[in-house]
Amino acid sequence: MEIHFLQTESSDIIILGNKNEIALIDTGSEEQYDHICDYIKHHFFGTITIKFIINTHFHQDNYGCISKLTENFPVEKVYLKEYSGLDCTTAWETPADDKYRQAEMEKFQKLKAELIEKNLYVSVEDIENIYFGDGTLKLFNTKNIIREIYDDETNAETFHKIMFSENINSLAILLDIDDHYIFFGGDCNDLPQPHCKADRMLYQIAKRINKKIDLYIVPNYETCHTDFSETLDIFKPKIAVFDKSEEYISKKSDILTHLKKVNPKVQIFFKKNCAKVFDTDRDLGISETARWISWISVLFVGLAAGAIYLNNVSSFFAYIILSPIYLILLLVPPICFLSAPVYLLLGVSIYKWLKKGKIIWIILNATIFIPLFIYLLYFIDCSMGI
Repeated sequence: MEIHFLQTESSDIIILGNKNEIALIDTGSEEQYDHICDYIKHHFFGTITIKFIINTHFHQDNYGCISKLTENFPVEKVYLKEYSGLDCTTAWETPADDKYRQAEMEKFQKLKAELIEKNLYVSVEDIENIYFGDGTLKLFNTKNIIREIYDDETNAETFHKIMFSENINSLAILLDIDDHYIFFGGDCNDLPQPHCKADRMLYQIAKRINKKIDLYIVPNYETCHTDFSETLDIFKPKIAVFDKSEEYISKKSDILTHLKKVNPKVQIFFKKNCAKVFDTDRDLGISETARWISWISVLFVGLAAGAIYLNNVSSFFAYIILSPIYLILLLVPPICFLSAPVYLLLGVSIYKWLKKGKIIWIILNATIFIPLFIYLLYFIDCSMGI
């Protein structure tokens, strides 16, 4: 699967690509429609189907192109986050008044009606998982949190008060594909809030996920605030993607320092500079599960090769017996095609060289040499791409 981050600033347009099917997470602002069309035309070929569009929250820089996309592309579903109509700021973080909220509610109701008429509308409120290709997208913060807080009589500080940005309502999404984890933060934030449902929201989500993240799409709103070290301590991202420039982020927060602190090897990209494409097989390396499978597999190969030697099997039969065992390793993701002939050559050669070593060979092969080879694979991320 490919993950495409279109070149934007202060908006999200993310395309998931799986053969001739694509899916979008947010669609940017309305004026970016031509940019999306040109990108799809130049990066995806044949008849393209949009399996679904996910709208993380109802801000103009997130829902802008949904209507036009459903008019001009075959779209199967649109997952729409309910608009609260109670936001205290606009999409550009300027103060919002009743006129703004009424206009946005009218836009939401109009878009929702269009999608229902086209049989595309799906409310995210009761959705936990969405499936795409070999991946599963798990949704977080699917409820209309702002509305729930507004109607909560038990909290006098927030009851019937308009005091939250619509960013509080933003979905967060975890994509799990082949034990690789990609986190799309939307516009969630880690700010302390006067209600438990909104307080340190990103950290609450991170605790529920409780996994290291391979690819971390840093929430847009997150870049302006510094209180997120605990979240990063959980995620420890291998790769982080920002929608703003490095200069802007460095002035506004110390998130870059935090990222390098929790993972000194973290790779950082800024999609303001250019579009970025990640291939989950090529770029995300070896998953923990696959690495354990590899260790067990190569240990078995080492033991089998040692057993062959101890039984004084001829070189010819060693080749015959070892070949299918090594070929099995091709089914283990971290083992690339080059590893099979390498192992085969090593196994038979050492069998010949140490013909009189007996138990020494089985110990060396099973406990030292093969694990060292896997240790090298860990660093070069020799993935088959399956």
